[in-house]
Amino acid sequence: MEERKNTTGDFNGECHVGVKSVDKVYNPSLETSVKALENISLEIYRGRFVSVVGPSGCGKSTLLRLIAGLSPPTRGKVIVGEEEVNGPIQNVGFVFQKPVLFHWRKVLENVLAPLSLKGEKSKDSERKARELLSLTGLDGFEDRYPTELSGGMQQRVSICRALITDPPLLLMDEPFGALDAFTRDKMNLELLKIWRKSKEGGKGSKTVLFVTHDIEEAIFLADNVVSLSERPGRILENISVALTRPREIDQKTAQKFNELEEHIYHLMLGDSEN
Repeated sequence: MEERKNTTGDFNGECHVGVKSVDKVYNPSLETSVKALENISLEIYRGRFVSVVGPSGCGKSTLLRLIAGLSPPTRGKVIVGEEEVNGPIQNVGFVFQKPVLFHWRKVLENVLAPLSLKGEKSKDSERKARELLSLTGLDGFEDRYPTELSGGMQQRVSICRALITDPPLLLMDEPFGALDAFTRDKMNLELLKIWRKSKEGGKGSKTVLFVTHDIEEAIFLADNVVSLSERPGRILENISVALTRPREIDQKTAQKFNELEEHIYHLMLGDSEN
């Protein structure tokens, strides 16, 4: 399958995120130092949906933190847009493994929190928040508290909150990992719908970097799947996903999908045995 092998990207567009020869070592001056990432080089083009998959502890979440500017690389550099990242960046949405909502605030107030904290809340922003909640199937839940929602619903609120500022870059750290398979499938479809709607809105698709340990989920969502090795995380392969969009659940049974899944599985398994 020649189309799956792709080390630099097959999209002729503007590079949105560039990771150049990056290492990340925690506590480098101590005996307890841990090398999380090694020689990571990656280009992510604007409007692409890229999944990062790999075994637990391989540095997937660390990679997101480096791109967001929440942690500096030990070696190399990260560029977002045309600027080198030297601290927390603006215009980025970050969705964590857990919703991390304000439990004393109602759903609508949680979604508006990023704007409220900046003093930028307006009537128009409230309208937009309601539109996002409607898009994610949360009509009628605006005045509920997070404790009154299921885990999947709370994660939808978290996604709406990440999108309220209309960021061009969305970083997602295993946001559906704690959900059951059926709910995860529903959330995958919701996420792709939101991503598609952003493009239809005339501003161009958001660039999404989605971390997951689930190979099937990675393939289903992405244009490219970046497979990392065990720690220290190295890029084993950047794999192009040649599946049609919009994606449908029944595509998971297609031969091409299964071949990709088997390829990534054996890629990771083979590395772990070396």
